[in-house]
Amino acid sequence: MLYTLRAWPLVLLSLLILGCAQEDDCCFLSPTIADEEWSSISIKRDRETWVAPHDLCLAFDTDSTYTLLLDVNRCSGQMQLDLNSGTIEILNTSCTFACCDSEYSVALFQFLMEVDRFEILSKNLILYSALDEARFELK
Repeated sequence: MLYTLRAWPLVLLSLLILGCAQEDDCCFLSPTIADEEWSSISIKRDRETWVAPHDLCLAFDTDSTYTLLLDVNRCSGQMQLDLNSGTIEILNTSCTFACCDSEYSVALFQFLMEVDRFEILSKNLILYSALDEARFELK
């Protein structure tokens, strides 16, 4: 019985280590945005917060390309990303131009063209421009 009581701390420590080895809130997210899909949560523009009306996806395919899925249209292009400084520059964007994207989608696209830095907090990606920010959640 005494041997069993001494083993409990080792068992608990093992469970804690194994539990955090999986992707979970107790562990750190990789400091990259590449190879991930992010769902838009909100945009702060001109001191006004817009909440995403539904799931709009921003996917970083590699460290140099991205895709933005809006209501109807789709945009893609290249980017320059510096993980050390947290800077990002969107380059060479092309989009389809069908009708009917929401005001939120148009604002999100316009914001993306102005982005210059990013931050990852937990499972959230925050993109910043000079005055505004957009928040995304890891899908």
